[in-house]
Amino acid sequence: MKHKPILLGAVLAVILLLSISGLAFAANATNTSPNPATGDVDVRTDLAPGGKTVNQPEFWQVDEFESWMEQERAYYQQLADSGDKSFWYKNTDDEYVCREWTQADVDALYATWEQQLALMRQGYQFTKAIEAADGGLLVGGFQPEG
Repeated sequence: MKHKPILLGAVLAVILLLSISGLAFAANATNTSPNPATGDVDVRTDLAPGGKTVNQPEFWQVDEFESWMEQERAYYQQLADSGDKSFWYKNTDDEYVCREWTQADVDALYATWEQQLALMRQGYQFTKAIEAADGGLLVGGFQPEG
């Protein structure tokens, strides 16, 4: 579990980036680049929700995400209540520093999840984390279809 705060930070950064950028990741879901050989446009929908491939990412369901949120909040609340020193952040020197979890950290984390949940209720889809070969996590969001 010692890597969880760093991975959590990466996931939070991605969710925040998706919220701020209007889920720009969805723009890459359909490839409409002209084929240089023929000039035809090759449209790929296999990366978007509802695509036609078995390699689809797994998407959160609203009730499943709500349950996950509550479990995670309980976990991080326990860290804050016990003064666990496993919260990693970047200081002004651009170095990662470890400190204790605070109630403000737990509240900010939960507020971010509530924002994602609100978007999900509006029809946005969010992938569950996909672990990359190097141990990093990839997540994505898609605007509502239609």
